[in-house]
Amino acid sequence: MQDMIISSTSVRQDAEGRFCLNDLHRAAMAKGTATKSHRPGTFLKRPETVALVAAMERRCTPQCITPVSTVKGGAPGVTQGTFAAKTLVYAYAMWIDADFHLDVIEAFDRAHGGQQGLWLQMQALISREVESKVKASFGSHLMLARKREIPPLRNERQFLETAIQPSLLN
Repeated sequence: MQDMIISSTSVRQDAEGRFCLNDLHRAAMAKGTATKSHRPGTFLKRPETVALVAAMERRCTPQCITPVSTVKGGAPGVTQGTFAAKTLVYAYAMWIDADFHLDVIEAFDRAHGGQQGLWLQMQALISREVESKVKASFGSHLMLARKREIPPLRNERQFLETAIQPSLLN
């Protein structure tokens, strides 16, 4: 998943994949939809939030991560903040403002959608390659057309493979 950016504010993630509510608060403040009373600590003390966290913990299997993790002060290089699972991120954004809630949903969609779009492009490319091979098997004039199609198909495949798996190539 690519970085999530809301109102020009990058939202950090911890090692377990939870999102930083402090960054979301900063983004909402920048947009003008949040106040100091919308701090993550205030949100986490609300009875509705406490009930939501408890429900998430009840449904959790032994492999689950805790829904909320707060990292305070300490050693240099330690990422401080209140980190929450996606469900709590949505609840936090909804608590702040309906427009901000939509911003968060759209940011998640953008972050996940880019990868999905690349896979759809790769599927379309593979379909075109197969179609080209089938045409080439029917006759010599179609074989010449296939030879002209191969270089652009290879270039597009290389581009998509690099975009889909950048970390494997570095």
